[in-house]
Amino acid sequence: MKNEIPQLMATRDVDAIWITGAGQHNPFMVYLTGAGHVTSADVVIVKGAEPVIFCGAMEREEALKSGFAVKLYDEFPLKKFLKQSNYDEEIAMANRLAAMFQSVGLLQGGILLYGERELNSFLPLVDNFRSLYPEYRFIGNRKSNVLQKAMLTKDASEIDHIKK
Repeated sequence: MKNEIPQLMATRDVDAIWITGAGQHNPFMVYLTGAGHVTSADVVIVKGAEPVIFCGAMEREEALKSGFAVKLYDEFPLKKFLKQSNYDEEIAMANRLAAMFQSVGLLQGGILLYGERELNSFLPLVDNFRSLYPEYRFIGNRKSNVLQKAMLTKDASEIDHIKK
């Protein structure tokens, strides 16, 4: 059940969960958001805080249907990060991700990463982020399967959503 996620994070020493990708055809994003029509989003759940969904301005209304707080990518303009990185897009994207994490109170720690993305462009982002921001670490193994465990059982509202 979704309400088990905070406890599962605590018992598995997880500081945050990051789910990335489209709102559909992305099992973990669908589970958390309810399959909104969002083409690209990032959901961040920081231990002890409510989930936040990052998305484009055109998809704000769909993202709000998740019930999560919404932050727009426009709050983190790529142009600003490109300037700061001498127009190195790979570094700019990593710096932008750090700013997004910091905006929701994620300043360091272990992050479980879930989602569906095109690896050719996503892998350089993760690699650059890891080298530029060693205070964060991506964790994951069979013992830290927070979302998989939460998905095994359903409460009444989750069952109603499935029936729709």
